[in-house]
Amino acid sequence: PMSDITRYDRDLGGPYGACDAFRDSVLREAERRKPDAVVIAMSRGSGGSVAVDDERVTGSEAVARSTKGMKRTIDRLHDAGVAVVLADSPNRAPFMPTSCLAKERDSRECTFRANRQVSIMQTTVRAMPDVELVEANATVCPDGTCHPVVGNVVVYRDKVHFTATFARTLADEFTKAIRKATSG
Repeated sequence: PMSDITRYDRDLGGPYGACDAFRDSVLREAERRKPDAVVIAMSRGSGGSVAVDDERVTGSEAVARSTKGMKRTIDRLHDAGVAVVLADSPNRAPFMPTSCLAKERDSRECTFRANRQVSIMQTTVRAMPDVELVEANATVCPDGTCHPVVGNVVVYRDKVHFTATFARTLADEFTKAIRKATSG
């Protein structure tokens, strides 16, 4: 996770520090290069299981810690003079949308309800209202129903990732958010 927290890994039965090292390396590189802006995306599941003193923390405490960790990450980039845009990650599908589309041939048969997994990006923006957020899920899952095809473009390449083609349809939203983030 790009949130400044340590992820708890159930398979390891404890903290997973490799993500911490990777995140720090990425942030040091951004501080060195000083781009005008960075876009941070993070899986909705990344902040749901946090290691605190080698113990697993979940639920609202994990969300609160992950949100505070994202604020630390953003503050670090802002201190380096780098603007930040957050990108909400796809709502996880309960099945492979592409497999459903291949079988059903009617995208209406492949819709699903948005899950209730908390978006750390959204909780962070509530805590830091001056940070820009691109909400792709608002396009994909209006009113809580997620669509595997939007504007004749297949949205999901698997259960948790957008297709490159769908991602390109969001270019204007990202451009607006980056312009706003870097304008002041």
